[in-house]
Amino acid sequence: MKSLFIVTIVLSILMIATQWSFAQTTTIYVVRHAEKEINDQNDKDPNLSEAGKKRAFDLLNYLQKEKIDVVLSTTFKRNTQTVAPVLAGRKLPISYYDAHDFKGLKNTIGQFHLGKKILIVGHSNTVLEICEALGAKPDIPKLTDADYSYIFEIKIEKDGKSSVVINHYGVKTTAN
Repeated sequence: MKSLFIVTIVLSILMIATQWSFAQTTTIYVVRHAEKEINDQNDKDPNLSEAGKKRAFDLLNYLQKEKIDVVLSTTFKRNTQTVAPVLAGRKLPISYYDAHDFKGLKNTIGQFHLGKKILIVGHSNTVLEICEALGAKPDIPKLTDADYSYIFEIKIEKDGKSSVVINHYGVKTTAN
């Protein structure tokens, strides 16, 4: 019984590894949520500000020619509102992930979304960690509270190697 369990685990791992190696290129866009309302310091889940709403449409314009297959977001309003314009035109649902479960996020992509174009919206303190969990190493030391315009395009090739291209969308707000 124990050996059957071990064989099942080994086969599962091999299946996941095989999926990563034989899939098409997976393209992942990682962004931070857009600008949020800061009027109420006690509000832990604020809406987007007017500038944030504009940036959400800038994201739609940036990705307009891309066929986004999957949108992954945390449950915070500012995150779901950031991707709302992208979702509206494509009739895609949001799939939610735990903001700090980077390994789980990578596993979800590896099991269910290989070869697809994925949009992930995170937070200033998670975006770079998401990129690194996916094998990409952006050449930015950290994101500050003022950084909203970065978009990281990660490509994971058939052989599992990752690369990242860093761009900006909307009005450039970076302090780096």
